[in-house]
Amino acid sequence: AFHFYDAGALSEPGPLQTAIYVLAPNALLEASRFTSGGVIALGLYAILAGVVLTSWCWAIRTARRFAAVPLSGVLVATAALAVPLLFFTALFSDDLYLYYAYGRTLETYGANPIYTPPAAFSTDPHLQLVYWKDLPSSYGPLWLMVSAFLSRLAGDAVTAAVFAFRGAGLVIHLLTAAVIFYAVRARSADRALPATVFYAWNPLVLVEVVA
Repeated sequence: AFHFYDAGALSEPGPLQTAIYVLAPNALLEASRFTSGGVIALGLYAILAGVVLTSWCWAIRTARRFAAVPLSGVLVATAALAVPLLFFTALFSDDLYLYYAYGRTLETYGANPIYTPPAAFSTDPHLQLVYWKDLPSSYGPLWLMVSAFLSRLAGDAVTAAVFAFRGAGLVIHLLTAAVIFYAVRARSADRALPATVFYAWNPLVLVEVVA
C-alpha cells in the first residue's frame, strides 16, 4: 500500500509522501518485483498481512466472550483502525477521480452528470486525472448529490477531494456496522458483537471502503 501506482497515486501527496519515505527505506519503496529489495518488501508485506488477518480472527473469537460491549465502543475502535487508511498516498482505484468529476459537474458547472460526461468541461484542471472522460454517470441521484457535496468541501484541491471521499467511505462503513449490529441483535443478542466485528474489522473491507 505504500507503493506508488501510475494510475492511482495522489497527484498532490506533499507531506504524506515525505512521511512515507521517512517510514520506509527508498530501496524498498522503489524496488522492482524481482530484485532483492522487491523480495524483502514482498516478505514484509506477507508478514504484515498474516499479522493483520490473525488479529482479525482473534478479535472475532474474543468478541464472542464480550457480548455486553456497547456499539459505541466498537464504532470508536473501528474508526481508530480505519483512520490511518485515510492517509494512503496510493489509490487502489482512480474511480475516485471520476466521482470527483461528477461532483464538480453538478457543483461547479451546474450540469447534470447523467447526461453530461466530464469531457464536456475540457478546461477543468483535473480532467486529466479522469480515465472515463466520455462516460456520463451510471450512478443514481443520491450518490451524485453526495459527490457534489464532497466536491464542494474539497474545492479545487485533489488531495482534499481524496480525503473527503475516503472520509465519506469511513462514515458509510460505520453506519453499515451499526445496521449489522442492530439487525443481528434483533435475532440473537449474543451474536451481534462477533457479527459486527467480523464485518467492521475485516481488513479487506477496511481497505476497499476507506483506502
